[in-house]
Amino acid sequence: MSDSQGAAAAVIEQLAAQGVSHIVISPGSRSAPLALAAWQADRDGLVHTYVRVDERGAGFLALGLAKSSGWPAAVVTTSGTAAGNLLPAIMEASHSQIPLIAITADRPASWAGFGASQTTDQAKIFGGFARWQTHISAAGDPHSWAAQAARAVLTSRGVLGERPGPVHLNVHLSEPLAHRSDILLHRATPVLRRQSKHVEPVAFKPVRETVVICGDADPLVGAEAAGLAAATGYPLIAEPSSNARFGAALSCGRLVLASRLAGEVKRVVVYGHPTLSREV
Repeated sequence: MSDSQGAAAAVIEQLAAQGVSHIVISPGSRSAPLALAAWQADRDGLVHTYVRVDERGAGFLALGLAKSSGWPAAVVTTSGTAAGNLLPAIMEASHSQIPLIAITADRPASWAGFGASQTTDQAKIFGGFARWQTHISAAGDPHSWAAQAARAVLTSRGVLGERPGPVHLNVHLSEPLAHRSDILLHRATPVLRRQSKHVEPVAFKPVRETVVICGDADPLVGAEAAGLAAATGYPLIAEPSSNARFGAALSCGRLVLASRLAGEVKRVVVYGHPTLSREV
């Protein structure tokens, strides 16, 4: 288990131990350890998880769950602008004194200020609307991981302050985010295929439970990913910038990835930008 997975597990397990039973997940690559930890807690019967692609909607779903139950609910997002989309729900929770726990994944602190993608200063991103905010670092003292999560629950309930309300846990997660022993990374190198209507499939032993993913890619790489999917019948999950989002590309990709977590998908073939591929 990586440090990032350990930190994420400690946070989620502590929330569950203190009675948090609802966790809303807005998927993203940096938040993968947190999402996996929440999913495992759901499988163990400790919490109920919900997936919402839109972070603003995820925030308000968590807000509603907290309001109806009278107990803190958590919402998990990835880094950068995704965290900022929680602000409307945080504001509502603050004014209405609803116990809401915002858990935002973040790049390592050392990445800030260098133009790294989806890296921004997430400290006090919710301003005075959060009753309390803190940073948790996967590279820090493991004893602090659960302790900070415990304080978040108590503060959101108003036990450590005058009023219940939203709190913010900003979790710095570093590579490796998760083990990828079952993922086959393939950097496409299409040569002399510009005019070809049919792309030869990648040479590897066919595995029925396989999914093709195409991230940010130029037209040639996108065409090769689409060609592989067409030639083999593998499901294709294509990002909007992949140049492969047409034809048989799935519109329900997140559900296929969810089935992978359940063990139904054994291999993932990844096309596109190498940086994005490592984030899958």
